[in-house]
Amino acid sequence: FIFKRIPVASIVAQLLKIAEKEGYAIDNKSLFHIARAGSGSMRDAQSLLDQVISFGGNEITEQDVLLFLGIVSLQQYCDCIHIILKKETALLIDFVESIISSGVDIARFVAGFADVVYAMRLSKLADISPILGYSDEETALLTKTAESLHDEQLSLFYTMLLDCQNQLRFTGNERAVVEMFLIDIMKMLQRPTLATILQQLDTASPEPVQKKKYRESCTEESYN
Repeated sequence: FIFKRIPVASIVAQLLKIAEKEGYAIDNKSLFHIARAGSGSMRDAQSLLDQVISFGGNEITEQDVLLFLGIVSLQQYCDCIHIILKKETALLIDFVESIISSGVDIARFVAGFADVVYAMRLSKLADISPILGYSDEETALLTKTAESLHDEQLSLFYTMLLDCQNQLRFTGNERAVVEMFLIDIMKMLQRPTLATILQQLDTASPEPVQKKKYRESCTEESYN
């Protein structure tokens, strides 16, 4: 059977009702993490909620959910992008260290990063926030971070993350693979985009011959 995927927002609303009915306190960010992890299945999301409650107790924080799911927040991904854009290699290595020391699964981290970059690119092209499955607050953060990147850069960023996922399947040193790929992405973003190069060439190109001849003929007529 092929089951229809339930929108993330609908799953969040249902999870909130369950939590309130059972007397558990959980914030909106945590619910969105759980709903996305459910991959469109209400049953899976409810099962995850039950497990998170067992893990975190009556008051569940976003950090509890992140630790349980072995993922990082959208804010952390955006922080990583800002580090890359600032060309801070040492800070980038420290960031990877913090991810690993917190117990995050490296493969899941890279897959999540690809999802974020995918969402950023689409957010620049159209308003499809309901499809992406992010809260209004998260969507605003995505849009703001995406403003620092050209469409071409986001496309290459996404492709390189997919390549990183493939490399992780055949390595015994996941940390090295991720660090090398993030550094490569940093170098890639330092290079001018094709659109920028074409614009520079257009600006630097000599005046078209026909336009130049027309302008010269007009000048001669004015003298005569």
